[in-house]
Amino acid sequence: MFHGDMAEEKFRNMYEENQKIVYAYFLSCFRDPFAAEELSQETFEKIWKYLRENPYFFPFQQKAWIFSIVANVKNDWLRKKQRSPQMEEWDNSEYVISDIDSSPYGNPEDCLESIPIQQAFEMLNQAEQELITYKGQGLTSMEMEHILAVPASTLRSRMATAKKHFRKALETCGVFWEDK
Repeated sequence: MFHGDMAEEKFRNMYEENQKIVYAYFLSCFRDPFAAEELSQETFEKIWKYLRENPYFFPFQQKAWIFSIVANVKNDWLRKKQRSPQMEEWDNSEYVISDIDSSPYGNPEDCLESIPIQQAFEMLNQAEQELITYKGQGLTSMEMEHILAVPASTLRSRMATAKKHFRKALETCGVFWEDK
């Protein structure tokens, strides 16, 4: 098997396993399907280039490695957005999903029930939002430790605080959470 074939197969597997979760993460961050798609493509383009240049590389924790790239793509995009005056025009425009079937989440009208949850989520600080998002994506404290460069025990403590704040925010927005 040639190096290019190894990289292509590895990339294809990573893409198939992680594309939806990467898109969902960017969509949750920016609430814009176009930005989410663009940033997802940029993420996988970086992964593809790296795998082509390093055909024998295989990440010890694949999801953590991918989300470290996701975090860098997100931060680069935010920095670029702060510097770009054209972004204000983009921020103030209306986005319409013309093809409902193209969205992995189905009909946007079905999402109306999630509005209070989204409002509660926005009441959290950025660090709490990031922790809850990573946890919702199934990342463990150890995986988050690699992404955020914070000890897992500290992250578990911060997660407990974030959950407590999220519960209060949900109640403020009229959503009540029952522990089972």
